[in-house]
Amino acid sequence: QQDSQELLHYLLDAVRTEETKRIQASILKAFNNPTTKTADDETRKKVKAYGKEGVKMNFIDRIFIGELTSTVMCEECANISTVKDPFIDISLPIIEERVSKPLLSGRMNKYRSLRETDHDRYSGNVTIENIHQPRAAKKHSSSKDKRQ
Repeated sequence: QQDSQELLHYLLDAVRTEETKRIQASILKAFNNPTTKTADDETRKKVKAYGKEGVKMNFIDRIFIGELTSTVMCEECANISTVKDPFIDISLPIIEERVSKPLLSGRMNKYRSLRETDHDRYSGNVTIENIHQPRAAKKHSSSKDKRQ
């Protein structure tokens, strides 16, 4: 899992870098300057300003980048501090699915029923609900007790 996340970060970073270069080249082309070195100071400032907006609009940032906002308020002075942290993805643990033992069809009908919700019909998922409580174990009398 960790290797796949590292690969995802590497690929997203590479695509983002290429997208940023493409955006900056387009902005320079609009100002009739092939590079930032040949542009004057005023044009460089404009290119930088447009570049910041263009980088925000690249498709990698729109799809994969998020922002975690933390707000803390001081109880003494009531000062509110807000911190924004960007993230590419959130790592969540993978829950292992437990495989249950197959039930006999007679027992399954007796204790469980299959129910398909409208949502599940489209996704192909089947929900199993336990609608009956299993019966309590019966006390078996010994053969000696039956004879008496």
